[in-house]
Amino acid sequence: MLFSFTGIVFVGLICLLVLLLFAIPLMDRLEGNKIIKRLQKARWFQKPWFAGFFLFSMNALLFAFASLLLYLPAYFAVPTSPLFIMAAAVIASLLLWAFSNRGFQGTKSERLKMSFIGSSFYFFLTIGLVIWLLNPPLANQGDDLFMRDIGLMFGILVAFVAFLTSLLVTTLQRKKG
Repeated sequence: MLFSFTGIVFVGLICLLVLLLFAIPLMDRLEGNKIIKRLQKARWFQKPWFAGFFLFSMNALLFAFASLLLYLPAYFAVPTSPLFIMAAAVIASLLLWAFSNRGFQGTKSERLKMSFIGSSFYFFLTIGLVIWLLNPPLANQGDDLFMRDIGLMFGILVAFVAFLTSLLVTTLQRKKG
């Protein structure tokens, strides 16, 4: 089965739209969770800067852990599918963002500030990958430059979609009334 880059992007965007369509009802099912209750009671988490930096650091930690899990099996020649690791990382990220959404109880402007600070990890990652794509290091003999560029383009796409999804999921609020 052959997938085109455009087809993968299209399917990814449809999944993102479906997720965002059902995000609030799905997050409502998390009400009463112990983690959310702890975040709601934590005074430091109700300050947008602290909550944003917490979200930023958790995004960075999840990214580093997922990258490590992708790298280690290849390093030790263990046959694993990276799709399982990436799917688990996506689910963990969505849960983190949903917990942050429900745990933070600020105003709309404070929620937006928290979301931008927390999601900026993926924005900075996107910028870094674009810079790497536009200013590549010197290539060694035998390097496959085409595959490097394809990998960087996929990385840019994934990081930017993660930025938008994190921003939207952590900013969404229930309508009151």
